[in-house]
Amino acid sequence: MSEIRRSSYIGGPGAATILGVNPWETPLSMWLRYTKRAPPTEINAVMRSGMLLERAVLDYAGEELGTPILPSRFVRDPFLPLGGHLDGEAVTALDGNLAIVEAKTVRSKAAWGEPGTGDVPAHVAAQCLHYIGLTEARVAWIPVLFSGLEFAMYRVERDDALIGQMRELCAKWWRDYVV
Repeated sequence: MSEIRRSSYIGGPGAATILGVNPWETPLSMWLRYTKRAPPTEINAVMRSGMLLERAVLDYAGEELGTPILPSRFVRDPFLPLGGHLDGEAVTALDGNLAIVEAKTVRSKAAWGEPGTGDVPAHVAAQCLHYIGLTEARVAWIPVLFSGLEFAMYRVERDDALIGQMRELCAKWWRDYVV
């Protein structure tokens, strides 16, 4: 996807940035990127590994959930500058509802709680809630591959009040700093 298109909406990591919980970007650096005052982001080895391992992590998730993971798609709010690329989606056999699947590869388990819970790093929760808010999904599953060896699944539930607050903050940031 082109940088021009990416700079026309706030994605999941951007929502985490606006909330102040993204460990890799500040609102200032995001503003510099959106207003074309920063050089393009270069893909480093860690980012490349995550991209290459994403399909394997989604396959793990499909096995765990007992359902195939549908290919990713782009979602966008029809009225607000909010959007993003979902890693995957699944119709869960447990309840027949649509679920977001957000694959992660990480080095350390330090910021992660007990598998099966919603005890995930704040930036991951924000990203998942952002995507849930753009879909009809009731839950986001987060399959994680720790250090390329250990697999775990986490779950973030839909919280419409929190999603509404996040959407308001993102829209305000867009109006105040990008427009």
